[in-house]
Amino acid sequence: MADDKLSISVTKDESLSKQNPVEDQTNESLEFDDSVLEKIVAITVQEVDGIIEMKGGILSAIQEGLGGIDLTKGVDVELIDNKAEINLSVIIEYGKQVPKIFAELKKVISQNLKEMTGLDLRALNVRVVDVLTREEIAKRQSYLEENDQVERGY
Repeated sequence: MADDKLSISVTKDESLSKQNPVEDQTNESLEFDDSVLEKIVAITVQEVDGIIEMKGGILSAIQEGLGGIDLTKGVDVELIDNKAEINLSVIIEYGKQVPKIFAELKKVISQNLKEMTGLDLRALNVRVVDVLTREEIAKRQSYLEENDQVERGY
C-alpha cells in the first residue's frame, strides 16, 4: 500500500465525475468538479476587506436577471499539473490599497484551497473592473433593497 497514489483532478462535465475513477487496486482518485473549486474561491474572496463584489460575464447577468444567484460569477479556475490557476474579476472599494488586497487574496485563497482540496495555487490573476466609493456602495445597497421589497410586494 505504500505505492498507492492519489490523483486529484477536476471535471467540467458531470457525466465524467460519475464514472468510476479507480482503474486498478493500486491507484485512488479524488475528483472535484470545477464549479466546486470556483465556489470555494468565491466564498473565500468574500472574506477579504476591500472587495465589494465579483463581476461576472453575460451568463451571470442573464442568470441574475431571471432571479437566480451566480455564486461563482467573476471566478474562473483552471487546473494545470494538479495546481490551480485562478482568474478573478472584482470590484473594489475606493481608497483601499489594491496591492494589499491582492496579497490577502493570494494568501487566503491559497490556504483555503490547500486545506479543503489539497491543491496548490499555481497562479492568481486579478482584474479590477470597477471601483466604488462608500456613497456609491450605499446607493447600490439601497437600490437593491428597494427592488427586493418591490419584488416581494412590500
